Amino acid sequence: MGSVDEVLRALSIEIIPLGDRNITVLSVFIFLALLVAIVAFCVLAYRTYHEYLKNAFYETYEIKLDNAVRVSRRTDDGASRFVLVYPRWRYPNKDGSRDRRRKTNNILVGKSILEVGRFRVASTSPVQIIWLANALRKRGVSVERNSLEAKKYARAVRMRQTMFSYQTIESIISNYAESGNYAGFEEYCAQLYRAQGYKAVVTSRTGDGGFDIILYEGTVLSALVECKCFSQSHKVGRPHLQKLYGANVAYRAKKLIFITTSDFSAEAKEYARSPGVNMELVNGAKLLEMAGKAASTREAASLVMLDDWKLTREDLIGRYPPDYLPPNINMG
Repeated sequence: MGSVDEVLRALSIEIIPLGDRNITVLSVFIFLALLVAIVAFCVLAYRTYHEYLKNAFYETYEIKLDNAVRVSRRTDDGASRFVLVYPRWRYPNKDGSRDRRRKTNNILVGKSILEVGRFRVASTSPVQIIWLANALRKRGVSVERNSLEAKKYARAVRMRQTMFSYQTIESIISNYAESGNYAGFEEYCAQLYRAQGYKAVVTSRTGDGGFDIILYEGTVLSALVECKCFSQSHKVGRPHLQKLYGANVAYRAKKLIFITTSDFSAEAKEYARSPGVNMELVNGAKLLEMAGKAASTREAASLVMLDDWKLTREDLIGRYPPDYLPPNINMG
């Protein structure tokens, strides 16, 4: 009993006089216990409500949200839209990279926001918000294009219009080779394959690894494509084909395609027919034929497809610090 009495006496010690009443250790202990209980209840209520909103989002759109995102009620019920906030160093150099002269320099991440229906989804990852916007679009939900998408969409429209306007190989060469817009020619070729139903991904412009386009049938790698916009007198030789074949060692694509606005040398054609090479050669005449088919297909559809203008990792690289690049994942 002695130890119990000692505890009771300790709890009854007055620590703060307050008029006719005194604050005791016991009253402070009870107050702190109630405060902890209230905080715990609020945290539990918030988590429960957040989980409820995530489930409601899934029931509405059949998209499961990652635990890293936060869902809240939207204050208005206007158009679906999203805004991206890119990470940056607290103390950057002029090129946006980390200033290593400062010891306490950390990356700052804001919240990218997507508003759709009655939901507001926030994430510190712009990539995650882009993926969610594209997933909604594929389910028929209209999501307004942000500024970066709008610029890419406008380019895709111009590309489609340009694709219809080419009548000769000379016009293609004039538009791309003579102006030095070789990246534009690669995108043009990618458009032709997208019109055939492929998913065509143009590789990074800095060191493409021996090929310019990766073709997918659904999610399955189908082919690697190399594009050369040459003058008609400049034939593609065997070494160009060998480089493309060598690049496939790591990818093991079942098909290789070489496109040129000119033609191929006899040695190149012989190499392409060699056992195990399995390389399709597309010269200027065949390229025009592909363009004609793509034009008729797209005119019937009359719309630019999502794959033509949706954002990719390459689109975001210039908006991230050069030493803190976006993750290399599929954004839908």
